[in-house]
Formats: sequence, structure tokens, C-alpha cells
Amino acid sequence: MANAADLWTMRLLSFLFLLPLSALAQTWVPLAPVPAVARQGPSSFVIDGKAYVMGGWNFNTFFTELWMYDPVLDAWSQKAELPGPGRQFGVAFAIDGIGYYGTGNAGNTAYTDWYAYDPTTDTWTQKASLPGIGRTGAVGFTLGGLGYVATGGPNYSNNVYRYDPVLDQWTTLPNFTGTPRRYAAGFVLGGYAYVCNGQGSNGHGNTCWRFDPMDDSWTQVANYPTGCSGGMAVTLNDRAQLFRGYNGASYQSTIYEYDPLTDAWTPLANFTGGIRAYATTFMIDGEGYLAMGFGTQMQNDLWKVGGIPTAAAEPAQERNGCTVGARADGWHLLMDAPAQVQVCDAMGREVWSGTLSAAESPLPLTARGTYVLRVQSDGRSCTERVVVP
Repeated sequence: MANAADLWTMRLLSFLFLLPLSALAQTWVPLAPVPAVARQGPSSFVIDGKAYVMGGWNFNTFFTELWMYDPVLDAWSQKAELPGPGRQFGVAFAIDGIGYYGTGNAGNTAYTDWYAYDPTTDTWTQKASLPGIGRTGAVGFTLGGLGYVATGGPNYSNNVYRYDPVLDQWTTLPNFTGTPRRYAAGFVLGGYAYVCNGQGSNGHGNTCWRFDPMDDSWTQVANYPTGCSGGMAVTLNDRAQLFRGYNGASYQSTIYEYDPLTDAWTPLANFTGGIRAYATTFMIDGEGYLAMGFGTQMQNDLWKVGGIPTAAAEPAQERNGCTVGARADGWHLLMDAPAQVQVCDAMGREVWSGTLSAAESPLPLTARGTYVLRVQSDGRSCTERVVVP
């Protein structure tokens, strides 16, 4: 028969097991604030382990400033200003070491102009403008070395465009399948892009859609638990953490985590920095950051996720069906049949694809960083996240 101490231990373990997932979630750590005027609607891209935060508005000024963040030094430095008009809610991403930024609005003026930033020379070059009318609050992402701009305002749009940086050329793609919207949140997981929530003609929605660049198709996935817009996302442990943002009546600090393998959302602990929308988020070497935005007031702070998502200890090979192992000569995919493999970096850019046939095939993972593998073999498919130190 168990003694009192054993019974107390059993009850404690039962209590811990029954704790909500949000109690086990990550925490957020404050870092060096941006040495600039607080603002909402900035955009960001990441190049060579450094983040670049661009634009924004503080109710008075539409900014052209560009600020670079070095996570090793936890320090900011100002870079060359955008040569075009100041704006908020633009689109930004990086491809092959060059940052791209454009669209957005200044008051009632929405822009289509597009610029490239070269960090080696600290210079901007104007590029081909986005087709169609000016837009703001669109979602931007990169997949396979190409850039994408989807949805946006000033009205509600379901347009989708693809940008080829080599040709400096835009292609109009089939429309986004969901309802037209602006101020949606976007993220990339496992070689797919996701567009969730956003403001439409019926208010602040909660639908979420997955984009496949192989055939430019959209598939609806599980709805976000509540309608909102102006949210932000980071991706950790093969999952997305999406900040709720603004729900039409108030600003929120709620975060939900999306697992693409179960197609389900799970509540996490609230954001430590308080209520927030219209901030910018970015990833550096697999770590998530959030900067600036608006809640009770404009902010110029910076936060980094300081913990591990809810199921980080769960073996990836058990969840995903992939096994990646480190050997003396590098990383290997362990498999029992030939496999088609696509390797993407943390920004969703394809860095390699091909067929592997050996039992322990070497993977081209040499540069430091975070990679996502999409594997198809013998009628099965899986994803795996690998961090190369």
C-alpha cells in the first residue's frame, strides 16, 4: 500500500500531466530595443544571420528608415534609407543575400513600387513594380528562391503574385482561394506557405490556407481559434506560433501554435510583452523574434522566444517518419527505399532537391543554420527539421 509521500507524489505527477499545454509553453525574453521612434507596421527580412527592419508609422511620420539587428552583439545600427516614399504595412523578404521591400501605404496612398537592398554595399536599387493597383497589408513569403505577395488592401484582395529576382519579373498567379482580405498573417513550414486570418468584408476572419508552390494551389486547413487581423507569426520546432493581434474591438496577447502534422491549433502562454498587433516578426538561425507594433501604445521593443515549444522533446522521427542522423562526414538521411528530397532553409527557400537512393545517403547540409526536409518515399511523405550548428 502506498504511503502518504508516495500518494502526494502521484497526485503531483497527475496534476502536472493535466496542466494545460499553455503552462508548458515558451517564454519571451526582452532584448535591446530599436533605437528609433516607436511605430507600427514595420517589415523585416534576414540576411546572413542579421535582421533588417524597415518602414512603419507612428501616427505622424511614415518612415523610410532601415535598421539592422545583430543578435550576437544584441545591438542595432542604422543603414541606408529607402529611396522611395515612407510607408507602413509593406512586404519584405530576402532571396540569395538581397533584401526586397515594397508596396504598403502612406495615408490613402497605396504603393506598387519595389526595391532591392544589398547589405554588402548598403545600397537600394529600384526594381519592377508589382502589377495591378497599389496594396497594403499584404502577405509576403519566399519559396524555392522566388518571392510571393498575396492578398492585401486598401480594399480586400485575393490576388497572388510571384517575383523572380533573377529576371526582375512578376507573374500573376491564380487567385488566393479564401475570401479576399488584408492584414493577414503568413508563415512558411515544410516547403509550404500559410495565410491565416485577416480583415475582410465580413470583419476579422479566422480561416487559414496552405499554398503549394509546386502547382500554385491553395488548400484550407484548420481554422485559427478566433477571428483577428494584424497578427504575427514565428516558426519553431516545425510548428508556427501565431499572435492573435486585433479582433476588431481590442488588441490581444494570445498565441496559438499550429502543428501541420495534426492540422490543429494549441493555446500557448500569452506573449510576455503585452497586447500587440501590427508588429514584425523574423527568424534568425531557428530562433524567433518580435519587434515594435501597437497595443496600448506604439512600441520600439524587441523580444526573442526564450523557451521550447510544447512538444520539442518528442522525437521528430516518431512524429514525422523521417530519420536524420549526424555522421563523421556530415548529416545523413536514414531510409529503407529511394526518396525524393527537397531541402529548404529557415526562410523557406529551396537550397537543394534530388533523389537519394543509398541506405544512409549524405545530405548537402554544411552551412550553419536551420533546414526543413520534405521527403517522399515509397508512397509516404514526411518532414524533418535539422539544425546545423
